Parts: sequence; structure tokens; C-alpha cells
Amino acid sequence: MAELHTDRLVLRRWQDSDLEPWAAMNADPDVREHLGDLLTREQSDASMAQFQAEFDQRGYGWWAVQLQATGEFIGFAGLDQVDDGMPF
Repeated sequence: MAELHTDRLVLRRWQDSDLEPWAAMNADPDVREHLGDLLTREQSDASMAQFQAEFDQRGYGWWAVQLQATGEFIGFAGLDQVDDGMPF
């Protein structure tokens, strides 16, 4: 599945044009308030590469989200594998 479309959004694989806005989001204290420490540009770029690698390996993961009307990158959404020891 290459992309998911709604009336307002597109969930898609990450692309190089996402690097700059993704780095800006990761350097914003308001955005990162509940996500952990601010990321450097290098850390931000590495996280995107990791998202892609995990998606390639598992067939699911974090999607880049853009506005349908403008194509503007606005964030991310998706599924992640969590190993927290729970029996389900």
C-alpha cells in the first residue's frame, strides 16, 4: 500500500522533502513537549531513515502526513512495535 487518502490528509512514505520540516518540528519545544528531548538535525534525519527501514522490514510503521489540498507536510502518524512485557 503506497498511500492512504482521506478527504483532508495523505498518509505516505517519507521523502527527502520531509527532512527540513521534520527537523524543524523536532527542534520545536512545543512539538516535542510530550515526545522527549529536542533532536538535532542529525538525529532528526536519522529518525526518518529509521522509520523507513522499519517500514521496509515490517511492512508497517510511521507514515508522513501531508495536507491533501496543499501537499504541505504536517507531521506523522502510524503504528509502532512496542515490547513492554505485556502478555498481549
